[in-house]
Amino acid sequence: LPAEFICANVLELDRHLKQQYDIIFTSYGVLTWLPDLPRWGEVIAKALKPGGFFYIVEFHPMLHVLDYHKPEGIAHPYFDTREAYEEVFTGTYTDGGEDLELHDVEWRHSISDIINALTGQGLRLEYFNEFPFSVYNCFPDMVEAGEGRWVFKDIGEKIPYLFSLKAWKL
Repeated sequence: LPAEFICANVLELDRHLKQQYDIIFTSYGVLTWLPDLPRWGEVIAKALKPGGFFYIVEFHPMLHVLDYHKPEGIAHPYFDTREAYEEVFTGTYTDGGEDLELHDVEWRHSISDIINALTGQGLRLEYFNEFPFSVYNCFPDMVEAGEGRWVFKDIGEKIPYLFSLKAWKL
């Protein structure tokens, strides 16, 4: 398939696009970096052709309320999504790389924030699914709960770890 790569702030992407698309796909770990979901939904709606669809699979917002050092504890509010959450920690995004001091700035968004950012732009929700596992061992104290399924050791499959949704531009 022919591809074109555009290097741009996703919230300004519509200023750089020369066409519309049949499919827009977003995956794991994207939304937490975005401060303005209504603008994100606007960019998606502008970039989709009529009859095109948007699909996302993403970490569930429930994970962002947990204290990762003791996942049975609640560290952050689920609904207070206006302010950025800032943290400094030691780690790496690479496999086996040297740990660095990392400055993390994230925004928490509720499920309704996510869905409303899309439907508020006229996209029609076809489905929304939640999953009681992660496909990555990406948080402290996770254990394998089946092939390719990871859960917190002390919580198991009692909470949603991932969600997916599909929405159409009519």
